[in-house]
Amino acid sequence: MTTPNIHTDQKEFVDFLESLFKAENFTVDPASTTPNVLNPFRQPDLILRKDSSRYLVSAKHYRTRIFQADLILAAARQLSLISIPYPGSEKILAVNVAVPFHLRDELAKKYRTVLLDKHELGNLTSKHPSLIPTYFATTNSASLAFEPETVLPEHNFHEPPSEGDEPNPLNESIQTENHVNANNDPTPSELPGDKLITQLATIKRGKDGWQKFEEISLNILKYLFSPALDKWKKQTKTTDNLNRYDYACRINSNNAFWGFLSSRLNTQYLIIELKNHSDKINQGQVLTTEKYLTDKALRRVAIIISRAGASDSAVKMAQGAMRESGKLILILGDKEVIEMLKAKDAGNDPSDYLYDLTDEFLLSLPR
Repeated sequence: MTTPNIHTDQKEFVDFLESLFKAENFTVDPASTTPNVLNPFRQPDLILRKDSSRYLVSAKHYRTRIFQADLILAAARQLSLISIPYPGSEKILAVNVAVPFHLRDELAKKYRTVLLDKHELGNLTSKHPSLIPTYFATTNSASLAFEPETVLPEHNFHEPPSEGDEPNPLNESIQTENHVNANNDPTPSELPGDKLITQLATIKRGKDGWQKFEEISLNILKYLFSPALDKWKKQTKTTDNLNRYDYACRINSNNAFWGFLSSRLNTQYLIIELKNHSDKINQGQVLTTEKYLTDKALRRVAIIISRAGASDSAVKMAQGAMRESGKLILILGDKEVIEMLKAKDAGNDPSDYLYDLTDEFLLSLPR
């Protein structure tokens, strides 16, 4: 299964931010465009300069409109790690969702980071009418006004500015020493995703490593997708005792991707198959997985994790299952799993990756 170009929405969001910051009289450092090939999540999306100050910007575009606190905090932690080679720089985290005021305050105190959420970006964009259409597109907003329906009502969100005030959060730089580990946060090698990547790399492909692979895979899946997926059930036999899949779990979230599976594909449960093979899986193994999927049991989606990925025949079989029966089978190799682990460490939503993968799969589905 081909890895999609998953960064389209993110790139559009970064382009919008670059235009907005330029309109606010910042200059963009050309170093921003130099990619980190090994881990693109370990570099700032933009490096800005204004007067004698330098600003590192991390941009996070989420498909789910409601903020997820763990991802926002992880993004701020990652930005602090990114800032290590840039001593004395201010840090800005920009997100396309609304974030409660208490979390913004926590980021300022713990990570010395200015948070620009959808509300703050709307305030800034209102001064630059030419950017308003792009703001709507990148934040999924219908207006520049704060939209309470997109957030959880029990949280204390940003209070409106006092009459006559025109607050500009970009002027609220945090004048403190740029010291990253004041709160004993992990170093890059100690991040949960990095640890799991290291453990995965030590597992030998083939029969000898299958038990360890099964154990590590469950830890990976729970790190990536809990609590959205829960009620994990291991190595379940079908009622005829002839077939067995590795895990079944329940969808317990209505975020963008899991909500899509529930509402559009009428599935409430997922099948997870783990293949610690040295070679790519073939069509027969996909066909076996398809047999576990059934409409009446609200189980129409499976994820196969295959160390070496999928052969062309396996991809065609997965396409056929979708085209003929409406059953979605996603096949992930080590490359895709590692990408999601790095993304989660950096504060990105790994289910957005699955959504992009699904988009690519469905858009390219042959007749």
